Amino acid sequence: MKNIVIIDHEPLSVRRQHIFHIDQLLNAGLQVEHWDMSPYFYPGMQIVDTIQTDYSFRFSTLKDLQSRLQSIDLSHTLFIVEAFDRWPNRHFFRLLSDNGCYMIRMELYSTATLDELPLWRKILASTPRQIALGIWHKVQQKLYDYYKRIHKINGYNLSIRSGGKQPADVYINHPDWEAYQQALQSASSETSQQKNVVFLDEFFPLHPDCQYFLKQTPGDAQTYRDSLNRFFDRVEKQYDVKIIIAAHPKAEYAPDTFGGREIVKYRTVDLVRDAEWVIMHSSAAFSFVVMFNKPLMLITTNGYTRTRAQYRHLLRLSRLTGLCPIDIDQPNQEIVPAQHIPKEIRNRYIYEYLTSPGIENRQTIDILFETLTTL
Repeated sequence: MKNIVIIDHEPLSVRRQHIFHIDQLLNAGLQVEHWDMSPYFYPGMQIVDTIQTDYSFRFSTLKDLQSRLQSIDLSHTLFIVEAFDRWPNRHFFRLLSDNGCYMIRMELYSTATLDELPLWRKILASTPRQIALGIWHKVQQKLYDYYKRIHKINGYNLSIRSGGKQPADVYINHPDWEAYQQALQSASSETSQQKNVVFLDEFFPLHPDCQYFLKQTPGDAQTYRDSLNRFFDRVEKQYDVKIIIAAHPKAEYAPDTFGGREIVKYRTVDLVRDAEWVIMHSSAAFSFVVMFNKPLMLITTNGYTRTRAQYRHLLRLSRLTGLCPIDIDQPNQEIVPAQHIPKEIRNRYIYEYLTSPGIENRQTIDILFETLTTL
């Protein structure tokens, strides 16, 4: 039986344990290690709730990685590689390829790959600097394709992903799909007189992904939160509801961050299940809104609109759902009621991004175990 090594561009955290099914793989009898390469990819990266275990290791240089590779039996090791296969990481992928590593791509973020916007829409939603960066990324990709050819860099040997939107060798269920099914089974039959509305927090503009992956300079967090709190005050008064904050897994907030409103972490699926409706920008937790068929209100702020990746994703969500984002920084902006996502959109989203016909009721760990033990 082969050993499993997860090479990650982030430190190990509770969230990483969950989405990689590490504990389940260990319980199934597989040997699993987590190699944290974040000091190499993103020096200084710090993630809330980082944990240390006896199977986690940390490497700061490619020399450290090479030394570790030389100390193990590569012919009996499968590598689940969680790093961007792009020009800046060319030396990393060349090292793995030169060592003959069997590389597996386990796509965990299929829900972030919605249908792209038309070119004219992307141009209108971008600043000149953002357009220049987009062109540079295209040039980098061409350079990387050439680099891989001349150095004979092998790509991934196996692709694993959820949903049928993109081709894969093995299809699994998205972690959100399984969380949704578990939440359905644990739903309480009790009804509450209090109407709760959930805001799906993205830890904007302080999310570490913005700083390290997208290279964005953190914006004015206080101005952003003030805008949200003023809007939440209006919503609560107009609709006689209580707004609860579903905190992002990487977020860390003081209790008074959202005007004293309740901030709940690691229970987003339950909060959405029990909510009257949901408010969000472009959170990946949109999946739960779709699965639980909850009315949705999309919003933006001046600061959010100025971002490149986040705002474009919000526009893609708007295009998908037919909902127009409310700019809460506009004076006297009307609060349009939350609306349900059309049934045909809901069904298409589930089978393009979250699951596939025939495996809806299967456990991902069973599919992974069968796959990894037969390679």
